Amino acid sequence: MEDLPVDDDAWKAKLTVLRENLEHHIHEEEHDLFKSAKRLLGKEALLEIGQAMERMRKSAERAGVLTGSTSGCK
Repeated sequence: MEDLPVDDDAWKAKLTVLRENLEHHIHEEEHDLFKSAKRLLGKEALLEIGQAMERMRKSAERAGVLTGSTSGCK
């Protein structure tokens, strides 16, 4: 996509495919993987994992690794 101008139809088509793949990935995580993790790990372990992820996210923000919204895709 880097080599194509954003007004090119091929760029738009690639963006559409990328979005569809991302949405499919998110759906799999939210509906399959997360439910299995909750069942297998339990609430306490998931809370610990969530807290660790939040610490890593904040650390990445301070290091300038993350930019923009980290609240999910819409």
